[in-house]
Amino acid sequence: MNYIIWNSRGTGAKTFPGLVRDIKHRHDLDFLALVETRQSGDKACSIIKKFGFDGSERVDATGFMGGIWCLWRKDRTHIDVLFKHPQLIHIGKEGWSGLAVAGDFNAFLFCYEKQGGSSSGSRPDQRFLDWVDAYAMIDMGFSRSQFTWRRNDVAIRLDRVMVNQSWKLRFPEAAVVHLSCFKSDHNPLWIRFEPSLNNHNPRNRPFRFLAAWVTRESFPNVVRDAWKQDASWFGGLLNFYDGVKEWNKKVFGNIFARKRSLMDKILSVEEIIARRPRRGLIHQRDGLWVQVLRHKYGCGNDVLPRVSMGSNPSRLWRGVVKGWQHVEAGLQWRVSNGDKVRFWSDKWVPNCDKLCSKALGPLNAEDLNASVSEFISATGGWDWSRFEFLLPGDVCARIAAVAPPHADGGEDIPIWKHSRDGNFTVKSCYNSMVRMGVADRSNIWNSIWKLQVPQRIRSFMWLCSHDKLLTNAERFRRKISSQDLCGRCGTKSEDTLHAVRDCTKVKNIWLRLVKPCFWPEFFNVKLREWIALNFSWNLGVFELGWKETFATACWSIWRWRNEDVFQQRGGDALDPIFAILQRVRMAFDATRSVVNPGKDPPTRASCIVKWQKLDSDWLKVNVDGASKLDSSQHASCGGVARDHRGHFVAGFAKNLGSCDALQAELWSVMLGLDLAWDIGARKVVIEVDSLIAHQLIYGKVPDLHPCASLVANIHHLLARNWAVEISHVLREANKVVDAMAGCAPGGSLELVRFNHPPSGVVRLLEEDLNGSGTLRACVL
Repeated sequence: MNYIIWNSRGTGAKTFPGLVRDIKHRHDLDFLALVETRQSGDKACSIIKKFGFDGSERVDATGFMGGIWCLWRKDRTHIDVLFKHPQLIHIGKEGWSGLAVAGDFNAFLFCYEKQGGSSSGSRPDQRFLDWVDAYAMIDMGFSRSQFTWRRNDVAIRLDRVMVNQSWKLRFPEAAVVHLSCFKSDHNPLWIRFEPSLNNHNPRNRPFRFLAAWVTRESFPNVVRDAWKQDASWFGGLLNFYDGVKEWNKKVFGNIFARKRSLMDKILSVEEIIARRPRRGLIHQRDGLWVQVLRHKYGCGNDVLPRVSMGSNPSRLWRGVVKGWQHVEAGLQWRVSNGDKVRFWSDKWVPNCDKLCSKALGPLNAEDLNASVSEFISATGGWDWSRFEFLLPGDVCARIAAVAPPHADGGEDIPIWKHSRDGNFTVKSCYNSMVRMGVADRSNIWNSIWKLQVPQRIRSFMWLCSHDKLLTNAERFRRKISSQDLCGRCGTKSEDTLHAVRDCTKVKNIWLRLVKPCFWPEFFNVKLREWIALNFSWNLGVFELGWKETFATACWSIWRWRNEDVFQQRGGDALDPIFAILQRVRMAFDATRSVVNPGKDPPTRASCIVKWQKLDSDWLKVNVDGASKLDSSQHASCGGVARDHRGHFVAGFAKNLGSCDALQAELWSVMLGLDLAWDIGARKVVIEVDSLIAHQLIYGKVPDLHPCASLVANIHHLLARNWAVEISHVLREANKVVDAMAGCAPGGSLELVRFNHPPSGVVRLLEEDLNGSGTLRACVL
């Protein structure tokens, strides 16, 4: 028998029933208990029906809290429900004796069952320990992960199975396994009553026709070969069964076997890192267990260990070796002082492999072992003369965006490159293993399904992003139309982009919806980049959310196109812009009434946003950074220093090479502080329009964060003997430096400073000096 008890922390996700069915099949479950289901009524019934269990009992959630579901297979076990309570369900079974209590106790017994967190935080529960002693309960123990709940740096064993002596004697072989976390911060508890009998072979399953077969062009050949001219109907079926099985293995492979293999690899990686939340083999080198493993298996004394199977390895070490290739592939050095990292032989440049693999010429052994700190000039910048001629231009652009190391920067640290904060997560590891980039998923697919619009608009945008609309070009390609010209303008081939953006009949709609400053980029990118651009930036003229406005406009344009084609659009329609905005407002109102019933929306008021003057003796430096959204990630930054009257004092602009927008913003703050110090200002206000950059500077930056070196440089400048304030402002009050960033020279990576304002920013400076502003809606 196999039982699982799991604090699932909610069951409403669309993918949750599929996950439960996978767990049920993988562990051959007889019984499953889910705690904190957070569902009740008909919704709970509909979800339970999808799990594949024919026996069930539940306690409904109260609001968004609680809920317990007990599910079992009637053909393999008989369960009697003896008692129900909002906090528990008491079940029994014929032939059972004794008592077993399993689940999330929300308490722990001993200090070693907690790791991380504050010393004044949660502690062992004395009342829990008294209950264990009073009823002579026995902890069933566990295998695999030591803790069952994790959040940030804290890990605690909150979930366990406690039994009395009678139950233990009834099931002497029973064992508990802590499974991997799935969609919850709690590990499921797998109770194996007879582990020796659980290693069963897969049952013979009847033949099943898979709908995906017909999508392959070679499938008709399989059918044709099975039913030859001399074959009977029954004989053809037998031939088809054998033939299609072999063909399926060659074309599709064993999907379930590959899935099991992938899950095993993830489990191995998770055991390495989740067992020691800070990746102990790398970051806890002084720990006793790390020293023992490193010495026993010859890992060496380097920060990154040499991992090999060795002779007579333990079960834990075999799991480490099995998953280490995925951990190693995801590691990247974050350079601080540059002493430990080898310039050519280690991975330290963001989004780039080892530089030795990019070199345009031969490298000797001395070059391969040279550290990054050896490539710094006397002035503290990169010594380009030593390596620029050996590397392609795009690689040099990425190096330029890395802050040069310095002696006071601390030690170099390996970080996890597949996450934004440098910390390892199972999700990021899974995405990297199946070659699914985080940016690709988050920028488009997640944005589509999180839109606050009707489901039909989400589905339409999904089809758009896949270029699956049945346009005239697509109809012509499928041989169901004689021409591919647009039915409205009649001048160009109607593909997806033409239908929803480029047709002369709809272009005026976008000209009225999109801010004029974004027109060149909006109308000159390909389909996938166009959708990503609109889901990443606020391009709209109106106050409503641009993502929802953009998606609704695309859907409305396509609907109007179909009405015109099928002549179903009667009379003069409403103004298209009014119709689009009305649909967006109705969707927002409907969403708010469901998500936040009874709560009023945030109060907004129109206000004028403008550059503000300071008191005398203070210098204000406005800074800004920008990065292109394409694969080049070309970035630049700029800054303008003005006195308390608003007069130009100095400015700077710099081509940063290739980096993301957050790094560009932090670079602008650092260079703005340098500029203010060099011109002798000692009372300075730095204004930046990136809230994330502002929070990083004044918040606690994790050691593993990719931008930690830049933030450390900023803190080093702030520690000087002067008064500095860094403030966040709205983008409309920062227009001057937005233009200044565009003054950076494209062909040079040198910092350019201005004693007089460039011609491109003179008009904007005069507007700020005269008190001109921009009207926008602000939350009160």
